[in-house]
Amino acid sequence: MSMSFAKRFKELRENLGLTQQEMATRLHKQQPDISKIENGEKELTVSELAEFRNTFHLSNEVILYLTFGIDPGSQTTQLAIRERYEDAEAQRILKYLLEHPNFKSLISRITLLPDKNQQYVAQMLSAIIKTEERR
Repeated sequence: MSMSFAKRFKELRENLGLTQQEMATRLHKQQPDISKIENGEKELTVSELAEFRNTFHLSNEVILYLTFGIDPGSQTTQLAIRERYEDAEAQRILKYLLEHPNFKSLISRITLLPDKNQQYVAQMLSAIIKTEERR
C-alpha cells in the first residue's frame, strides 16, 4: 500500500524538524488543522498547497512527492529540503533584523570599532550561534 498524502505531509514536517504547532504558525493555521491534515481528516486546497510550497521554498519535485507519492530521491533529498528551509529561515530573520532601526544602527557602529574589537564581536556572535545550534 502506498503512503498517503497525510503520512507524507507528516514525514515532511518531521524532516523539517518542526512540531505541529510550529508548522501551523508558519502556515497561518491552528495546530488542530495540522493534526487533521496528518490524520487524513482534512486536505489542503490548491491555494494552501501553493502557500505551503512558497513558505518552505519547496521544489516541484517535493510537491510531486507530497501530492502524488512520486519519490524524488533518498535521504539526500530530505537533507536538501531541510537545508533549503533553514536557508530561507535565516534569510527571513536577517531581513527582519535589517528592517529594525536599532539593529542597523548597532551594526554600523560595530564597523567603526578597531579590528580587534570587531573580531571580538564576531567571536561572541559565533559563540551565541553555536549555543543556539546545540539546543
